[in-house]
Formats: sequence, structure tokens, C-alpha cells
Amino acid sequence: MAWYSSGNSNAELVDNLVENGLLSPGVVEAAFRSVDRALFVPNGYESVAYEDRPLKEGNVHLSAPHIYCAVLENLELVPNSRHSFLNLGIGSGYLSCICSHILGDKSQSFGVDIHSDVLNHCQAAISNWVESIDYAVATPILYQGNGLELSNEGECRLGFDRIYVGASITPHDLKNIQGFLAPGGILVAPVDDRLVQVKRSSNKFVEKTITAVHFAPMLTNPSHSVYIPASTWNVSTHHMYPDVFQSSVKELLLCSRSQYVQPAKKEPVGNVNLACVLPKEVWIHVLSFTHKRWFEPSPSPEEILAAELSREKDLRAEAEEQNQELARQNEVLKNERNHYLQLIQRIRRDTANALVEQREAFLMQGIVPREDPLRDASVELLRETQNTLNIGRNYNLSMSFYEESEDERSTSDNSEMDIEEDDDMEDLDLNLTMSLSMEAGNNQNNRAERSTHRAVSFANGEL
Repeated sequence: MAWYSSGNSNAELVDNLVENGLLSPGVVEAAFRSVDRALFVPNGYESVAYEDRPLKEGNVHLSAPHIYCAVLENLELVPNSRHSFLNLGIGSGYLSCICSHILGDKSQSFGVDIHSDVLNHCQAAISNWVESIDYAVATPILYQGNGLELSNEGECRLGFDRIYVGASITPHDLKNIQGFLAPGGILVAPVDDRLVQVKRSSNKFVEKTITAVHFAPMLTNPSHSVYIPASTWNVSTHHMYPDVFQSSVKELLLCSRSQYVQPAKKEPVGNVNLACVLPKEVWIHVLSFTHKRWFEPSPSPEEILAAELSREKDLRAEAEEQNQELARQNEVLKNERNHYLQLIQRIRRDTANALVEQREAFLMQGIVPREDPLRDASVELLRETQNTLNIGRNYNLSMSFYEESEDERSTSDNSEMDIEEDDDMEDLDLNLTMSLSMEAGNNQNNRAERSTHRAVSFANGEL
């Protein structure tokens, strides 16, 4: 239903995305409604702004809205959080503004693009959107450079909570970019022809394929490294830092107001409360050199183990769902294969009968048939389809043997008595299944084979 979600307005576009099951009701839907797509389309494309299709003019590009739905659902953004978001290949700024709406004004948003005209378009579109709303958001900060050449210093060294890549990258590039995720972070990117999600747990990365997509490749040239400076703490940016950072700074500055009286000519016993020794002004200067994760405690071994167990549980559940889906698809393919085999048998029977009737008609009229391209092609068709039938029949037999053997093995595993007798019964059942299957397969194809042999013999003048 992806291409049937277009509308005549932003509200109608979002309504159709929700109705077609592409967009879940909630915070993501509200963000789509708040960010008008018409503000971000290239000049001259305003009349098609609400069509569910990609738009491109020069270097400015917007993906189809249904693609952004899949991206946002898998980024798993936390509303009104202090997460940092990095958009590599920012395109038009549309997705970054949707993320800013969800993450809130305490978050951080960064955009990188190699084209200066794209950055100019994004800056103007973002400014127009900010002016159209009546609430505070974290305005994306834009940097020019190649998204494949991020510096390891600054904000990149700390890592980002969420990363989106707006152009197709290689698996090698994915491995490099996922290294810029903070622990617990999520990355969504098109890798070759797949849209993938990567979650980081400690130093482990779990990759999942979302859907098949087709994106233009990320440019490797020109070379232009990108350095994103680390955010600096001060009183005005204090509200953007994590709760643990804010509470630690509060306690530290409160302690700096107290008096520490050191006994004369006597060393203090135990640890010295340095917060009381240094004045508040010094601590404010020191804190400006810290990053937002400075006061976060390291996870305990129990917490690490619990996170790993949770991750393994999720992977097991996902693998079970994939197995069930593969089993369903395999059943559909098996039914289709059997249907085509039956269709081939029908065509063979009709062709063989037609050849026989033609040969008999010639003999009754006393006509010796000359070269007949249609007859020769029909005979060749019979030979080729016979090979196809043999392959399909052998496959069905092998699958039937495998499934019977699997059932018998699972049954024998539940019994611990008379093992030798059970093994003999398994062999007997397997031989019986093989005989019955071969007999059924032979009966199914005997008529077609007889007709085929008779038709070929007539065609070659042997009868």
C-alpha cells in the first residue's frame, strides 16, 4: 500500500499512511503532522509535495514518506529525551525536523552533507519550519563534509544515540559508521539494496534487515573530512545534559558553598572533600571540559548480564518468527511447484495426444510427413519437460523421505525402551514409505510417459 498513500494536504497524506498500516498512531504520527512536507520540497515541486513518492531536484532529495515511516519506526526514538541524533546525507532536512519534534528541545541534532546547495536548502527549510511552530525544538546543526569521513574526535568520540544514513553504503562503510554509536544506540541505513537496523549493546552490534530499498549510493568523492565539536557545558546548556549529570553538578556546586576548616599543622584524616576546597567559579570552569556522560556510572556485571540475556531472548524470538515465516513461504512455494508440475503434465499429455492424432491422420490418408518444425518442436518439448518432471518427482520423494525420517527420529527420542526394535521399525517404515512414494510417483506419471513414448515413436516413424 506504499504507493497509494498520497494526499492533497499534509493531513491527508498522514491519514493515508496510518490507514494503510505504514505509520503507527502515536508520537511518530504526531511528528509527521507537525512537520509539513511542503516546506522541504525543492522549488517548483510544491504541487506534488504530498505525493507518496521520492522527489529530487539537483542534489536536494526527499525519500518517499512511506520510507521515512519505516526509518522512524526502527529508530525507536525516545520522546522528550536528551538523545543525540546524527543524519548523514541530510537530503532536505525533513527527517531531521521530524526527529527533533519527537526528541524535544533537550536533545541534540546534527546533519552532514557534502553539497553546499543542499545545506543552504536545508537551512532555509528548517528556519521556515521553526517559525511555523509555537514550541521549542533542538534545531539541527549542519556541517559540510563527506559522511564517510567522520573524525574520531569531538562529538563522534562520545558517540550518538541515533544515526540515520540517507544514501546507500557498503557493508564495509556500515561497519565504520556503526562504531560512532553510543552504547544502547540505534542506526538505520540502506546497505546495498537493504534497509537495515543496527543496535549496539556494549561492544556488540546486532543487525536486522527491515525491507528492500533502492537508494542512490553515498558519494566517496570529493574527500572532505567532518569534525563535529563536542558540546561544551555551561549554565545555559545545563538543561540539555542527562539527569545524572545535572544532579552531580548540583551537589558539587552546593558543596562548594560550604566552609572547609583544616586543622593547623595536622593532616586531615581520610579523603579530602575537594568540592569544599575549590570555589564555585573554579568548578564551573572545570565542568566546561566534561562531556554529558561524565557522571554516568559504569554498568555492573549483573546489569551487563541482564542486558545480554534480554538481547538473546529478543534474538531467539526474532529467529522463531523468521523460521515460521520461512516455513510458510516454503509451503507456498511447494504448492506452486506442484501446481506447475501438474500443469506441465497436462501440457505434455495434450501435446502427445495431438502428435498421435496427427500421425494417425497422415497414415490414414497415406501421406508420408515431411519435415515439420512444429512437430519437431513438440517432440523437443516433451523431452525437456520429462527432465523437469523427473527433477520435481525426485525432489518430492527426497522431501517426503526427509520429513518422514524427521518425524520418526522425534518419536524415537521420546522413548528409552526397546531401542533396537524401534530402529528396526524406523527402517521398515522408511522402506515402506519409499516404496509407496515411488509407486505413487510412477502411477502418477505412467500415463503421461506412455503417451510421450508413443508420440515420439509416431513422430520418428517407428510405429
